[in-house]
Amino acid sequence: MRTEKWLVLCVVLLLIQLVACERSKMEENEPTPVSARTGTDSADAPGAKPYIVTEKTTGIKLKEPSTFTFVGGKSAFVVWRSVPALQLENQGTKAIIYFQNPGKHRILAVDSLGHDTAYIDVEVIDQPYQMPVSEKPILANDVLSVTPIAYGDTVDNLIGLEFVTAQTYPCTQNHLSGKITKGENSYEVKFGKTLTGVHCYTKEQSPGTSHLSVNQIPANFDGVLEIEFNDKIYKGTMKRTGQNTFEFNWPHATGVVFTKKSL
Repeated sequence: MRTEKWLVLCVVLLLIQLVACERSKMEENEPTPVSARTGTDSADAPGAKPYIVTEKTTGIKLKEPSTFTFVGGKSAFVVWRSVPALQLENQGTKAIIYFQNPGKHRILAVDSLGHDTAYIDVEVIDQPYQMPVSEKPILANDVLSVTPIAYGDTVDNLIGLEFVTAQTYPCTQNHLSGKITKGENSYEVKFGKTLTGVHCYTKEQSPGTSHLSVNQIPANFDGVLEIEFNDKIYKGTMKRTGQNTFEFNWPHATGVVFTKKSL
């Protein structure tokens, strides 16, 4: 009778030990929970588990573009999943998600090569995301940079002017609308108060740009160059010194500035 009790006790102890070992293995293989990370930390050290980076984990609005980045994996190909399931844009180690429903969501990433896994929990609020409008006003403190461009030896009465704003604006490929008018001994460039962009559904920003051509420049031109930007007029001079050479006398260090003053 004692022998049977001892056998039963041994079997019970053995089962307890096996359960403990299996639980330990499950905990080791469990995906790594992470919060939003924006800088380098201990997870970047050799042997550290991968993690997910995102801009914010709370306060995400409905249809707001949210980018998730898998850091520390071994492959450029990552399998992305979400709970509850939703459609996402897989860009390899990055995923872009436009959440359609409020509530808590879990985003998971699996490295297709090393099979490393990480997940992150986010919360979406019941408030729609307002996409930036394509047309927006130019900021009052913006500065416009001007770069003269020569078109080559085959064109002797034409130069280009490239314009770029110092500030960036929502949307990509923001266009700064302007026109050039030729006066008696001057060229006048005038820009509007707004710029227009494309791809406004992303969070990317870009400067305003414009390209204008100054044509029919007389061989001996030495006159005024006037640029109106943000309701202010800036004046300097432009002088043609050769077939494809020009000099610009531009005294302004703010508002509208030249990146180079000769061609």
